[in-house]
Amino acid sequence: MSGTNLTGAPGNITVTAPANFEVSLDNSTFSSSVNVAYASATLSATTIYVQLVSGLAVGTYGPSNITNAGGGATTVNVSVEGEVTASGSGSGGCAADLFISEYVEGSSSEKYIEIYNGTGASVDLSDYELRLYSNGSATPSTTSAMSGTLADGATIVYKNSSATLYGGAATNLGAVNYNGDDAVALYNNAISGFADIIGCIGEDPGSAWTSGSHSTAEKTLVRKNTVTVGVTTNPASGFPTLTTEWDVYNQDEVSYLGSHSMACASNTITTGTVSAPPFTVTCSTGASGTVTFTSTDPFTSNTYTAQLSDASGSFASPVDIGTLVSDANSGTINITIPPATPTGAGYLIRVVSSNPVVIGTSSAPFTINLSGGPCSCLEIESILVDACEDVGFEGENEMFRFSVGGNPIDVNDITITWPNNPWLGICQDATTAAIVTAINLTITAGGMLVEPPGGIIPAGAEVMFFTSTDFNYTQFDFSSLNYTLYAVFQCAGNTAGHFVNNGGNPIGTFRTLEVNVAGCGSDDVAYDAYYVYNGDGGTVDFDIPGNPTYSSTGSCSTVPIFPVPIELSYFDLNCSDDDVAIIWATATETNNDYFTVEGAINTTDFIPVATVQGAGNSNIENRYSVVVENNYRYFRLKQTDFDGAYTYSGIKYIDCGESGFEVYPNLISVGEPVFVSGQINELSIYTVLGQKAQFDLNENIISGLEKGVYVVLINQAHQFKVIVQ
Repeated sequence: MSGTNLTGAPGNITVTAPANFEVSLDNSTFSSSVNVAYASATLSATTIYVQLVSGLAVGTYGPSNITNAGGGATTVNVSVEGEVTASGSGSGGCAADLFISEYVEGSSSEKYIEIYNGTGASVDLSDYELRLYSNGSATPSTTSAMSGTLADGATIVYKNSSATLYGGAATNLGAVNYNGDDAVALYNNAISGFADIIGCIGEDPGSAWTSGSHSTAEKTLVRKNTVTVGVTTNPASGFPTLTTEWDVYNQDEVSYLGSHSMACASNTITTGTVSAPPFTVTCSTGASGTVTFTSTDPFTSNTYTAQLSDASGSFASPVDIGTLVSDANSGTINITIPPATPTGAGYLIRVVSSNPVVIGTSSAPFTINLSGGPCSCLEIESILVDACEDVGFEGENEMFRFSVGGNPIDVNDITITWPNNPWLGICQDATTAAIVTAINLTITAGGMLVEPPGGIIPAGAEVMFFTSTDFNYTQFDFSSLNYTLYAVFQCAGNTAGHFVNNGGNPIGTFRTLEVNVAGCGSDDVAYDAYYVYNGDGGTVDFDIPGNPTYSSTGSCSTVPIFPVPIELSYFDLNCSDDDVAIIWATATETNNDYFTVEGAINTTDFIPVATVQGAGNSNIENRYSVVVENNYRYFRLKQTDFDGAYTYSGIKYIDCGESGFEVYPNLISVGEPVFVSGQINELSIYTVLGQKAQFDLNENIISGLEKGVYVVLINQAHQFKVIVQ
């Protein structure tokens, strides 16, 4: 966008996206509108990025207009149209993480590292670092943050800033400054672990790691296409996979840079019956059971592992609960549900293999009940890292929230180790009572702040810890608090911040908060200041294992109180003729705008299938129902507040019969046909990039597909994946 003869300088041109779209000035932060500033009568060319909002159902959106207003200029509308398709994977999607696909240790400064994404989805590179360990060092001598997004099936080449041999696209990176005796590692901050390692960290091999003609000095190493996972554990010694996973080429060979291929194994694993839920665990004892599985194609020197999801069905941090050493294509694994596993109805189990690496399908959801919990002394849940402050007094206006476990806590037993500042002890006096009273007068949602009677916080309580009795409550908004929150104050005296804000800190600026309760236990959480929202109100939330989630926005009134939006009485599924009837009820609702029913054919790829208006605020039971087409097996509820915040229910499973269509075979070679059974009214085929593919359809026989991965969409409702190799 550009403009001339603008009036009112300096000013802003407001660019507004139509429904289902959003716009951005930096291709990173998107919203419904953006302001483009102009300082004079002329606005130079400014790029406006536009995308579809997330969570839309498969379909076409638009055409509709992006509008602009301001500056006294003539309005020029831009038409925009987008399409959402169910996509497969450009790589085969059998890699669990990024890995290093090429290593060049050339003459002089000709050093290159190529990273490959074979995960089946785009990956945010800002979660990763390239680390250089020089001359046998066990700690990084250079750590280089990565940025941008790497598409599935794509590579990115990093080079030494003085390298010139390779003429393709490459990015300078400080860590690409190694010799043959230096270890290089790709580190994933999202999981706090290595994605891949070249060499052996902490070992000096002399001039290079070698094996026959293979060497890390003065050679080019290209990853074999059979490799689907990097070296994620530092070897005890040497470079064990140098010959088994790498092809070797002469020094200064750079013609292989810029692309990589990976051959996913055709093996499959189908996770079967879990026996016998519901499982009941305690804080000290687990629960035993079994899970069955079947698999296809050969396995060699293989171990099958049963993995447990979290209560929402996510395998972001799976827990290994049983193994079976076997090359057979079926079996039963003895499993143990770990002690202290939280209560939930959406748990899943999947079976994975080691050789080849295959991730199996998920089981039907099941329930785990925790008896006698919560089991920990306390759990830190959220930190207001970047607080509002009177200038120079941030340390007086910070807070963090934690939950108490199964035993009461005496505040006099609490000690805290702050990222900054000394521990000053607990104060509960007339000053703190006055602050609590004043805040309670501002609460309109029915909740309240309470100081612990006699200094004793009851079991199961939610607690807000304030960093000073000089807390300036007028800068914060507690009005939406709708439950009882216990207030505990540190004595006054620390004026500087207790935490570390973003402040332009580099990636890897880790800080830890530890709370210890004498005779009970402790909890500690860590966050990276680099990811904290850069502005007042930046918060970090933590799950039970301590994984951080960083807020993307903030404001001077931010308080990490998280009002309870709804109390769900039940959520059930029933078959209704050929459809699925979904019914649920709420006991209470607070700030509840609407519900979204989401469906999926597995336990991860959910899309919206229905929207139902909520009751807003209610203290009586509200019942809801909706009937949707029988295209999915898994369903969940997404509840959205008026302010855009949302929560999810557990996942429910139902099987109301098949769709009536079959597409076979789903793995063919170029030139072979694909057959469709069922009455076709409309059939479309899309590439993994969402582009319509060219094909021929004759009497339910598809032909003419080129090499690639496709999604076949029948009658705008039924989706099938086809791979052409």
